[in-house]
Amino acid sequence: MPLLNARYLSLAALAALAACSSDDSAPPDPTPVAAPNILLVIMDDVGIDQMASFGYGGVTPPQMPNIDTVADAGVRFRNAWAMPECSPSRAGIMTGRYPTRTGVFPALGPLDLANSQVSPYETTLPMMLREAGYKSALFGKFHLAGPEHNPDGNFTPAVLGWDYFYGWVAGVPASIDSTAGGIADLGTYACGFVPRAEHGGANRGACYFADNTCQPMHALGPQADAPGLQCLDAGGIFVPEQSCGAPPDNLNFEQQNAYYVSPLVIIQDGQVEEVPLTDPRARRYRTTLETDAAIEWIKSRPQGRP
Repeated sequence: MPLLNARYLSLAALAALAACSSDDSAPPDPTPVAAPNILLVIMDDVGIDQMASFGYGGVTPPQMPNIDTVADAGVRFRNAWAMPECSPSRAGIMTGRYPTRTGVFPALGPLDLANSQVSPYETTLPMMLREAGYKSALFGKFHLAGPEHNPDGNFTPAVLGWDYFYGWVAGVPASIDSTAGGIADLGTYACGFVPRAEHGGANRGACYFADNTCQPMHALGPQADAPGLQCLDAGGIFVPEQSCGAPPDNLNFEQQNAYYVSPLVIIQDGQVEEVPLTDPRARRYRTTLETDAAIEWIKSRPQGRP
C-alpha cells in the first residue's frame, strides 16, 4: 500500500508543479501506473522479538525463510505498533482507526455483542481497494465481526468488503478433543490425537473417514509424525492397534478438535457455504488448508486484474 499511495502522490505532485509552470503548453498526460498486487500476512502471537529479520530472535531464532525473503526485498517498519490483542489489531489494520473509534477492544469471543464488533458502516481496506479495481480475498481467521450476536452471521466478511472468503469467521478455535474422535475417555489424549507408542499411544492402527472408508497407518520412522497425527491431518479418526473393518460405533465425526477439525466458511459470488465437520475440507490442519486455498485462488486470478 505505501508504494501505491506514493505513486498516486507523485502523480499529484507532478500535476501541481505543472500548474505552477510558466509554460502555457498543456502538460502531457501522466503515464498510467499498473496497480500492484498486495499480499498482507497477519501472524498471531508473533512479536518482533522472535524475528531474525529485525535483528532479534535470541541465540536460536525461529526459522522463517519466507518472511525473511519478503523482508529482504521490502521495507521494514521499525516504529510500528499493534494492539495487545488480536481483534483490535485486525480492526486497526482494516479500518485505519483506533479501538476508541471502532469499539473493538478485546479479542472477540462468542459473548461479545455487535457494538464490540467492526460495524458494517465502517470503510474498510477491501472496500477502498474495490474502488481502485481490486478483487480482495481473505483466508484463515476473520475475527472482526460475527458470527454470534450479528445480523449478518457468517456473511460478515462479505459485508465488510471481501469478495472471497475461506476460513473461520469466529476467531477462537474449539478446545482440543482429548477423546481423539470419541475413541477414548475424556482427558485421555491431551494433544487431541493418539501419540506414538513410546508416549502412551500406538505405532499402528486403522484410520477411519467420514465416508466409511478406512486406511491402515503405521509409524514411518523415528522422526515421522505419529500415525494418530497422520490420520488426524488426513481428516480421519485413528483407532490404535486395530485393522480396517467395520467402523467402531463410538467414532464421532461431529466433534471439533482445535485447529484440525473446525467450522469452515466459504463465501463467493455473494453466497455463503457453511461446511459441515464431516466434510473433508473441514478436517485438515487449518494453516495448511487455508494456505493451499490462498495459493489456488491467487493462481486462478485473471491477468491484469489486481
